[in-house]
Order: sequence, then C-alpha cells, then structure tokens
Amino acid sequence: MNVLKISKHHQRGASMIEVLVTIFILAIGLLGAASLQSTGLRQAAMSQMSAEAQIQVQSLVEMIIAFDMDIGTGTPIGNYEYSALPGDQGVDCGATYCSKQQLAQYNIWNWADSMDPALPSFAFDIDFDDPNDEYSITFTWDSLREGPAYTASTCTPADGLNPGCIAILLEL
Repeated sequence: MNVLKISKHHQRGASMIEVLVTIFILAIGLLGAASLQSTGLRQAAMSQMSAEAQIQVQSLVEMIIAFDMDIGTGTPIGNYEYSALPGDQGVDCGATYCSKQQLAQYNIWNWADSMDPALPSFAFDIDFDDPNDEYSITFTWDSLREGPAYTASTCTPADGLNPGCIAILLEL
C-alpha cells in the first residue's frame, strides 16, 4: 500500500514540469515571432527610405539637366557643384530674377529642404568634371536610423548597392 502512495506523489510533480516545459517552448516561439516582426518592420522602413532617396536623386538629376545648360552653346556650366548644403537659400528666385549660379543655390536649397521629413539625415556631394561634361553625384542617408550619431559614409559607384548609398555618373 505504501508503494501506491509513493507513485501518486511522483505523478503530481510530473504534470507541473510538463506545464513549465510547454510554457518555455511557447515563450521561445513567441520571442522568435516578435523578432521576425521587428526585422520585417526595419526592412520595410529601409526600403521606404531607399525608394524616397531614389526619387529625390532623380529629382536632382532632372533639375541639373533642366537648368545647368549654357543656352547659347548647349554645354553644361557646372553651377550645381556642391559638397554640402549651401548656407542659406540665397535670392528667392521664385520672386525675382536670378543668375544661373543664384538659381543653382536656390534649387539645391529647396531640393534639400523637401527631403527633411522622409530622410532626416542625409549627405550629398555633387562634383562636375568640366572636360567630360559630367556630374558625379553621391547621396547617402541614415538607413540604420542612428539619429544624431549618423555620419555620412563613403559612397562610390562600387558601393552603389549598399544600404544608404546612391552613386550616379550623369553625362550631359
């Protein structure tokens, strides 16, 4: 009769261990699902920023093509060569006549200002190669959302597939 009482005592603890193991396995599964959700949201945000950056760079390219030509000769002037955002907007070319250089500063300022909500941290470099009549444009943004710690990375045509980097050679 003592044998039956001892085995019943062991049976009560075994069901408690089964419940704990089940909860542990369920918790690991839920953590895995949460991790997948987080990764998916981060990738979606990076994709959205990349699409916005491509739209903005396309807008810049179209602006350069439209406004940086010498009317008489049809050759590019090189007014859109900037390594950083101009210090200010300059002359308001929407309200008054501007020289081509003033128009370039005005256009670059407004182009960069339109990016602020979608790409809050970005850097660009626009170089003009006069003998070849071509622009080299590099554009980087904070694809990892580092915030104030963001520093612009190097971006070359070889890095063009890296997140947060677009490099274009525009031949006019």
